[in-house]
Amino acid sequence: MGRWWLAGALSVVACVEPEVAPGVFEAGFGAARIEAPVGIGTAGFGPFGAGPSDAPFSQLFPSTRGIHGHPGFRAAAMRDAEGDLVVLLRVDAVGVFAQLRHDIADRAGEALGMDLSDALVIGATHTHSGPGRVLNAGGTEGSVFDVLVDTFHPGFYERYTGAAVEAVVQAVEDLAPARLAQTTASNGDCHADRRCEDGESHTNDDLALMAIERDGRIEGLIMTYAIHGTALGIDQLLLSQDVSGHIEQSVQDAFDHPTHVLLFNAWAADMSPSHPEVPTVPAAAFHGQHLRMQALGASMADTVGEVLPGLAFQDDPDVFVQLHHALIGRDEIGYDEGEFPYDHGATFCGSSSGSCESPAVVDGLDRMCALTFREDAPAPDRFTYSVGVIGEQALVTFPGEPGTRLVEGMLDQLGGEVFFVGYGQDYLGYSLSEDDWWMGGYEASGALWGPGQGDYIAARILEGFERSDLARQGELTRDEARAGEPERLEPFPLPSFDPYQPAPAVGVGEAEVAPVAVAVDEVLSWTVQGADPWLGTPRLEVLEGDETVLRPSGLPLDAEGYQVQVTLAVDPPWSEEADARRFLWTFGVVPRPSAGPGVDLSGRTVRLRVTLPVDGGEPVVVTSDPIEVLVEPIDSGAE
Repeated sequence: MGRWWLAGALSVVACVEPEVAPGVFEAGFGAARIEAPVGIGTAGFGPFGAGPSDAPFSQLFPSTRGIHGHPGFRAAAMRDAEGDLVVLLRVDAVGVFAQLRHDIADRAGEALGMDLSDALVIGATHTHSGPGRVLNAGGTEGSVFDVLVDTFHPGFYERYTGAAVEAVVQAVEDLAPARLAQTTASNGDCHADRRCEDGESHTNDDLALMAIERDGRIEGLIMTYAIHGTALGIDQLLLSQDVSGHIEQSVQDAFDHPTHVLLFNAWAADMSPSHPEVPTVPAAAFHGQHLRMQALGASMADTVGEVLPGLAFQDDPDVFVQLHHALIGRDEIGYDEGEFPYDHGATFCGSSSGSCESPAVVDGLDRMCALTFREDAPAPDRFTYSVGVIGEQALVTFPGEPGTRLVEGMLDQLGGEVFFVGYGQDYLGYSLSEDDWWMGGYEASGALWGPGQGDYIAARILEGFERSDLARQGELTRDEARAGEPERLEPFPLPSFDPYQPAPAVGVGEAEVAPVAVAVDEVLSWTVQGADPWLGTPRLEVLEGDETVLRPSGLPLDAEGYQVQVTLAVDPPWSEEADARRFLWTFGVVPRPSAGPGVDLSGRTVRLRVTLPVDGGEPVVVTSDPIEVLVEPIDSGAE
């Protein structure tokens, strides 16, 4: 169905008055920007392939140069009639580590005066363009962890966890009477099987969905779908929400009012984002993946629009979630002597010896691992996961990146509808079923504990679900359901550190002359001098007259979303000594999206207003002269 039909249909659904007034079930929402300084390295690609690390915020990894879709945290809290609470927190990151998760739960619980040790569920979007430097490997240098996320930066870690706590606290404090509807839709166009070694082309197209209604309109939409959340390459050097953020905003813009949309990544080890065929118009793009992201968003918005009219809302759904821990290692998995002979874990184990047409087992693959964890910096010897129930859907998290076949085996045993959160609560790399692991390939190489890891983790999660379900029914206490489990991994130690001192800036507020006009299919670009990126990325507003231009959802068209990109040039560059620097912030605006819901600025006259944070003073605000966005694209004769 077309995107224009969708906007009207969602407006109708959102305005339907509830047949029954909301009961004691409550829901609330929160969000917080991750104030990652442009220049910090990303997490997921590794420290190679894209030039030097010159900014003071990156050490091993290449320095980023800009932001497209500002990374952040988004939270949805739900509390049932019995007072049981769950807080779903989604973060633009490659993965979640248990120590980080527990720290956020502790800090947010302290701020709220409540225990969130069971309630908090964190899932990562698996963008490889989220900021790194938030994993503390215990002070050991040269560990495998450094290759994953760059060395630990305590100052940025404090900022990062603070944003997470802010989103959680907002969501809990926002709790208000609500109703819940759930379903499982299907979208086979947004992902594809990227794993060739198993000889299959297999996808599971389930899109589990929760809609939350407050005051007679849909105010929250929470989804989980298997789509490996990375389209941008390391050469882009961008901080970004990547695929998930584009999908979220497209779905959000299909509503006629602000709606909190959260997309969690499900099982996606072997599910790459595709490029759906959707209606398009001539439009500019910031980079090679921008058009692809918009197509993904348009396709998913259509899928959501098709199922929303048929939803049935519940007044009093049950909520129950419980945190579990399980040991993992060579002994726990049960390897024979000589099989996967790495006492402290290993990764990047060999490659494929077959092809798509002729899959083949790789003999000795478990002894071909390139990166071995050291005794002083071992792979985790335990993992954290959560299980429970939200309304009519079972809730299950998985510590890392599971393959589709492995998860389908779990779903068969769970039965019914399942809200599956991959990259959730913890991270142990890739997990495949053992038969699949022995065929090699990239996904197999990424497990931290070898061929038996996937099946072992799946079995522990299913056991934990059974015990927690007995606790939910009152046949066990929560403590009995966790009996015999190891203690949690404590939050990362935070060493003492000297706070970063922003570099002096010159010319703050000076701006180049804005263009008089731009074609509808070229990027509107404007450069303004600002300050050190540690102080925060400048805020951009698009104005028409004196009014902020709004997206279809009623939210502003700004640098949080996919129609705006911000890049930074530093003069002199970070690599040179200088008493002061010019920080040249360039703001690019795409006048209209090529596909899906969004803002069409064609035929309108706009101005750009930038708010520049400065060190120790009031922000500086700069506004451009009027800029006309021409109706005709360049290739149709526009001058």
